[in-house]
Amino acid sequence: MKTKDGKEFTKDGMPTAGLEELKKKYEICASYVLPEEKITETMNLVLGLEKLDNINQLTQLLY
Repeated sequence: MKTKDGKEFTKDGMPTAGLEELKKKYEICASYVLPEEKITETMNLVLGLEKLDNINQLTQLLY
């Protein structure tokens, strides 16, 4: 699927950008609000969100 502005998405709604590109974008955006040591940890938790026993593992890192 292609949007009007040219972005492409797969049938499951995921952008066609590669995972490494998405990780880099997350690092850039997160750097505005999170200390460096929490960026990788939050990214890893989000990438494994379905495996979390409790969402508090992620939300506690945001404060």
